[in-house]
Amino acid sequence: MRSATVALRIGSISEDLYENTKLSGITLISARRADSARHRVRFVPQSRAFPCN
Repeated sequence: MRSATVALRIGSISEDLYENTKLSGITLISARRADSARHRVRFVPQSRAFPCN
């Protein structure tokens, strides 16, 4: 009985982890996209003004 309950717990934990990693992966990707868009907006005018940077 003990091993069965442990296996069930591990299964539910792994499912939770999978859902969390899916969600965090989506948020990470969207955060990276937002950061890259911000950097483009910030650094494009500066690079035009200062070509050395």
